[in-house]
Amino acid sequence: MTADPAVSMTYKHTPRKLNAVDVKETEMGRQRRSARGVQWVNHYSSAQSILVVGDGDFSFSLALAAVFGSGENLVATSLDSYDALTSKYGKAKSNVTQLERLGATVFHGVDAKMMKRHPCLKMRRFDRIVFNFPHAGFIGHEQDDHMIKAHQLLVRRFFRNASHLIRPDGEIHVSHKTGQPYDRWQIEELASEFSLVISEKVNFWKEDYPGYNQKRGDGEWCDEEFPLRNGYTFKFRVERGEPEEPPSRKFTTSQRESLHRLQESLDDVTKMHQEKEQQLLLSQQQLISISESLRSCVDARITLKSRLEEEQRRSRKFTMAQRETLHSLQESLDVVTKLHEEKKQQLLLFRQELISTSESLCSSEHVRNTLQSRLEEEQRCSRKFKFLFGSMIILFLKFCI
Repeated sequence: MTADPAVSMTYKHTPRKLNAVDVKETEMGRQRRSARGVQWVNHYSSAQSILVVGDGDFSFSLALAAVFGSGENLVATSLDSYDALTSKYGKAKSNVTQLERLGATVFHGVDAKMMKRHPCLKMRRFDRIVFNFPHAGFIGHEQDDHMIKAHQLLVRRFFRNASHLIRPDGEIHVSHKTGQPYDRWQIEELASEFSLVISEKVNFWKEDYPGYNQKRGDGEWCDEEFPLRNGYTFKFRVERGEPEEPPSRKFTTSQRESLHRLQESLDDVTKMHQEKEQQLLLSQQQLISISESLRSCVDARITLKSRLEEEQRRSRKFTMAQRETLHSLQESLDVVTKLHEEKKQQLLLFRQELISTSESLCSSEHVRNTLQSRLEEEQRCSRKFKFLFGSMIILFLKFCI
């Protein structure tokens, strides 16, 4: 799956143009692969020259090469540059490394809409050209008319370019979902514009390609898989008609050169038109984003206004009876507070009286002890007096006798 922004072509490796010797070596490599044991993965074999377009994290190409035991027959491409690819997909770097180790050719920055002009592809021809779940990127919703047109533009230009790179007996495979809104793409009608007819339509089962992980083309969740419900592989081949007279007999050299220049001019104008369409789509996306932000602000304002009105209604519900009750409670609280202060003062006075009584009690005890001592002293003196008085009486009596 791939997004469709117009980008300049960037490559991981320095590209070079294929000359006649390169083409001959490519054909010899094909013959060597045919001589070896042929390995099959569903519709694809190690004897076929295969171009994979818009391969996301390159897991589909790696699934083929791993079963083939070699990637010599594979050319795997991505729309993203190598740096963008490795930043978006966690396994992209290891997948590319394994593909190159298996001998596969890997190109980055290959736009499916202009790949026939790619310096490393325009001299090559392939038995199979594969584009799994093409996608022009999200600028709105899938069912929007402008999104359907963007997807159709991507697929139409892919067919146009692929028809120049496919061998006469080769097949162009497009894996695509069915049902709404995907049926509105009308890929069979788009293919017919380039003399491509459908030869077969088969279910696409992810399990047929061990290790393949379908990835989103862009966005925050680009490294997440998308659902593959109702996926099919549409196989197209070049429609065979009556043999045409060789172009060299129809046009002079100057006419062919003029046609070539016109074709290049048309491609340039088409590219400019595509860029303008992308700018328009981006502007529409920005407008949608601003509208959504404005709608969110309006919703937030309405919510806050509703909450404010609710609070005001609650405050108005504070009735006169409730205010009188609060007033009575406040008066009761004041009475209780005053009573508390009075009791506190009484407690302080009682404590002072208690201290005074304690002091008086201590003084009384001291007086009692003093009086007790004096009483005991008087008693001793009285006994002494009685003794002396008795002695004097006895002496007097003795004296009288």
